Amino acid sequence: MHEFEARARELEWEGRALLAMREQRSDLAQGAALEKLQAAEEAEQHESKLGVMRQQTRQLKTQWAEMKQRLEDLERDASLKAARLQTARVQDKIMNTIENSSDGVGGSNAFDKIEDEIQRLEAKSAARGELVGKRQELGEQFAGLERSQRAQALLLQLQKKSAAGAPTRSQIAVTGVEDAELVETRTLKNG
Repeated sequence: MHEFEARARELEWEGRALLAMREQRSDLAQGAALEKLQAAEEAEQHESKLGVMRQQTRQLKTQWAEMKQRLEDLERDASLKAARLQTARVQDKIMNTIENSSDGVGGSNAFDKIEDEIQRLEAKSAARGELVGKRQELGEQFAGLERSQRAQALLLQLQKKSAAGAPTRSQIAVTGVEDAELVETRTLKNG
């Protein structure tokens, strides 16, 4: 039974007790008065229990808020510790890299090594470019030599023909005309 029901019962028995008194029924009035008292006691007990329950509810809410705050603090601390751990690992990795690349001298030595490697690769590239240029120049020189040798061979052939009785200019002109007519005739036949 709830507090409200007990209070309603208390009012109900009070009304009955008043009715019994008006009707001059003292036995009924006394019985109704006893029921009213019992209902009032029950209402007070319920009210007392309700007060205790309200207090417990407030305490639980306070404890819940504290636990929630502690959980948020723990999560924040965990995030901070994870970030610190990651930072420490990165710093350790950086220090290992510096130690391994510079033999403990310092970070600038690592950069000096990188600069040296860049200069070495640039020098290698420049040397290759010069080598390619020299190869092309050499190829051109050999082509010139071969052309010169062919020209000399042609001159030798011409000297031999000349010594064997070379044709005159008019013979060359006639031969050139005959060759031109022959080419023209072949073109007409094929065309």
